[in-house]
Amino acid sequence: MGGLIFGYDLGISGGVTSMAPFLNNFFPDVYRKEALDTSTNQYCKFNDMGLTLFTSSLYLAALISSFGASYITRTWGRKRTMLLGVGGIIFFIGAALNAGAVDLSMLIAGRILLGVGVGFSTQSRPARQLSKWSIPGLESLKRQYRPQLTMAVAIPFLQQLTGMNVVMFYAPVLLQSIGFERNASLLSTVITGAVNILATGVSIYGSDKSGRRSPFLSGGAVMFVFQVPSEIFPLEIRSAGQSITVAVNMLFTFFIAQLFLAMLCHFKFGLFIFFAIFVAIMSTFIFFFLPETMNITIEEVSKVWKQHRYWRRFTPEDDDRRASDVDMV
Repeated sequence: MGGLIFGYDLGISGGVTSMAPFLNNFFPDVYRKEALDTSTNQYCKFNDMGLTLFTSSLYLAALISSFGASYITRTWGRKRTMLLGVGGIIFFIGAALNAGAVDLSMLIAGRILLGVGVGFSTQSRPARQLSKWSIPGLESLKRQYRPQLTMAVAIPFLQQLTGMNVVMFYAPVLLQSIGFERNASLLSTVITGAVNILATGVSIYGSDKSGRRSPFLSGGAVMFVFQVPSEIFPLEIRSAGQSITVAVNMLFTFFIAQLFLAMLCHFKFGLFIFFAIFVAIMSTFIFFFLPETMNITIEEVSKVWKQHRYWRRFTPEDDDRRASDVDMV
C-alpha cells in the first residue's frame, strides 16, 4: 500500500507540473513563458527553482524524517506508526494541504508533509531491524564490509545520475520542451509508465533465472536498485545496509530532481549525453564489481565476495570457516 501511495503521488506530481491551470495559479512566470514564448529555445521555459522544489521537497523530507522513524516506531509499533500514527496522519494532512492550496508556500508545505509520511512508511516496515542500527551501523564501516557498503552507496547514486527517475518525474514537461503538444505529452507519459510496469514484471519473473547482473546490464528496472543491496549484506549488518541504501537514494533523488530543469536549460540536448555517460559508467561498474547473488543464501553471501577477483582482498580468511560452521549447525 505504501508503494501504491508513493507511485500515485509520483504520477500526479509529474502530470500537474505541465498543466496550464496549475502553472497559472502557482507558477505564473512559468505559465507566461510556456504559453507566450514562441522562440526556438524551448529548453528553458520550465526552468524555475520553485517548480523543481515542488517535486524535490518530498524526497528531502522523506530522507530527514526517516532518521527519526525507527525511534518512533520502537515506541508506537509498526502498525500504529504506518496506519494510525505519524505516517498515515501526516500523509493525509499533506494531501489535504495540496488539494486546498491557495499559494506556493501552502503547496510546498503539503509536499513536505507528504514526504514525512513517505519517510515513515518506508522506514517503519523494517522497524525491528532498524531499531538495532547503532551496532550494525558501526559494524558496516569495518574493512570486511567495504564491498557491501560500496554497493549500498554506488548503486542508488549511479542510478539517479542515469536520469531514470527524473525522466519519470518531469516526463510531460520534458516532452513539451522538445515539441510535443500538452495532450500528446501526457499520453506519452502514460505509455512510458506502462512500459516501465511491463519491464518490471519481466524482470521480476526473470531475475531468478538469468541472475541479478543481467537486468542491470540490459537496462533493468528500478526495483533492482533495492533488490541487489538487500541481498548482498550479511545478516549482522543487513538492516544498516538497507538503511544506507534508502538514505542515499532519497538524497540523490532530491538533488537530481531539484537541478534537472536548470540542467536542461543550460545543457539542452547535452543533458542526455550526460545521462548516457552515467549509464555507461554504471554498466561498467556493475560488470566488473557486482558479483552474482542468484541462488545464494544470506548465510553464504560472504563467499560471493571472497571469490570475487577484486573484493576478496577485503574479506577475512575466516569467513569461509564461519560459513562452514553455519552450514554444520
